[in-house]
Amino acid sequence: MAERREATALPLIGRRKRCSCSSPLRANTHQRPAAAPRPGALLGATLAGRARRTDGAIYARDVPSDLVLKVMNGAHRLVLAASRGRLGWSAGGMPVVELTTIGRRSGQARTILLTSPYQEGSTLVVVASRGGDDRDPAWFLNLRDQPQVTVSVGGKPPQAMRAEVADRDERARLWPLVTANYRNYANYQGKTQREIPLVLLHSNEG
Repeated sequence: MAERREATALPLIGRRKRCSCSSPLRANTHQRPAAAPRPGALLGATLAGRARRTDGAIYARDVPSDLVLKVMNGAHRLVLAASRGRLGWSAGGMPVVELTTIGRRSGQARTILLTSPYQEGSTLVVVASRGGDDRDPAWFLNLRDQPQVTVSVGGKPPQAMRAEVADRDERARLWPLVTANYRNYANYQGKTQREIPLVLLHSNEG
């Protein structure tokens, strides 16, 4: 009798083993935890403009992320330093402008390299495009609050200038002149519903 009970118990054990393997709930407990994203993958997503923005939103449009803009400006400065100013003061046929504003929150000087696609006499026109982002660039917000800025062109000594945001009529006049030779600015405008501002940098001496 003992042998018969033992014989009938073996198939039951076998069936329980098969059930445990086929159970979806138990099968999930044996799965390996998802691997953490590789740093390279995170960097790639960031360079594609898909990093988390400072306001917490996920940015997945074809515009440069904050990191990309910082890297680009840093690389540009390295070129200027390495060439001792022989390279880097022109980009895409446009003069490069080193613009220093006063941070609207920090009160500290903030410097950025920009291009000027159009000039009228001593007045430089710069474009607050930020690659077609829906947000205005920080330097634009700074000079809008504090229009006294410092500008260096072509490596020359910085000079004090006054920034003026073009009004509707002035922008309507200048925008075709800006985009006539530099279509990338028109492409940036096509990416956003924000009307990309134009800024006129006037010499204080003029």
